[in-house]
Amino acid sequence: MKKAIISSILILISSSSVAQCNKFLEKTAPDSRYIINNDGTAYDKETNLTWMRCSMTHDWEPYDNVCKRKISFVDEELKLAPYMTHKEAKLAVVKANEDKLLGKNDWYLPDIKELSSIIELACSFPSINNTVFPSTDNMLYWSSSVPDQNKGTGAFFWAVNFSYGYDASTFLKEKTNVRLVRRGK
Repeated sequence: MKKAIISSILILISSSSVAQCNKFLEKTAPDSRYIINNDGTAYDKETNLTWMRCSMTHDWEPYDNVCKRKISFVDEELKLAPYMTHKEAKLAVVKANEDKLLGKNDWYLPDIKELSSIIELACSFPSINNTVFPSTDNMLYWSSSVPDQNKGTGAFFWAVNFSYGYDASTFLKEKTNVRLVRRGK
């Protein structure tokens, strides 16, 4: 029984969300804008940025060409990869660079303009190019940008909600998702 429950959970976790796109709207982030690399990254020819195709809560599966939710067993309980506060997201970036993720040490948390650049306005749930960025969660993703009205407090940061593709000022202790980026190819 326990194995059946765990198997059901794994199937649910590994299923990817498929964007609902309006075929009558012009794509704002079409496939042709990106070069998809074999290492789980995509190069954006328009912005000269290389993005991790998967969120930090997912691992790239090159044989299946998909992002699969990270899971682990802790004290015999199934645990999903955690979403992160803004501080945890910044620490994850430091760790990715210390570990030389994909042989690189220049990964960073995108600013709000960079993160907003990958929004696909013709799609929702998620509002992103699902071919380039598979299994993107319908939720907020952290940016490194602070809203002008909060520059002194540092209590809020901009995030992008990929459910509908809008940005939002978000409390820094909110737990949400992260997608790493680096400049150039």
